[in-house]
Amino acid sequence: MSDRFSRRRFVRLSGAAAAVASLRAPGLVRAAVDDTRPVARHVNVIIVGAGLSGLMAGRELQRRGIDSFLVLEASDRVGGRTLNMPIGSGHVVEVGGEWIGPGQDSIAALLDELGIGAFDAYYGGDTTYDIEGVISRGLLPDVTLAEAADFAKVAWQLDRLCKKMPVGEPWRMVGAADLDRMTLG
Repeated sequence: MSDRFSRRRFVRLSGAAAAVASLRAPGLVRAAVDDTRPVARHVNVIIVGAGLSGLMAGRELQRRGIDSFLVLEASDRVGGRTLNMPIGSGHVVEVGGEWIGPGQDSIAALLDELGIGAFDAYYGGDTTYDIEGVISRGLLPDVTLAEAADFAKVAWQLDRLCKKMPVGEPWRMVGAADLDRMTLG
């Protein structure tokens, strides 16, 4: 690794991420960042990614009394897809995962447990789309007839797949792993 992001800094940041996973032990964060002891060569568990899932995995390990773990994160911050971006005048906009809705009871319970509030989302006004520099407003973006037909075809295919998918166990569907690797965009 470069001098800018040394192995020692990487390990320390990873350790800090693991400490953040506890969310209730700020002393662990300080210890992970300030610790000058040699880095351990062996851990029982390695968690890849310091997004919310990785942090929660570390937190759950600690709750179960397992402290021999390391959270690895490739970026210079923890949190994964949860990310605020400043937009000026002290305001921020959420550019990552931001909404919870009906049925997402686990994340709602976690917010309550951590004392993190939520607020209603309002949908008044026009929806604005910027698709490759073309701006359109309204319920749907301006598209050509061919693009609308392509969208309808994809929507029909997704609907067919949903009807085949076992509710509550989507991973059991034939071809689920292949579908999981696909992206739309």
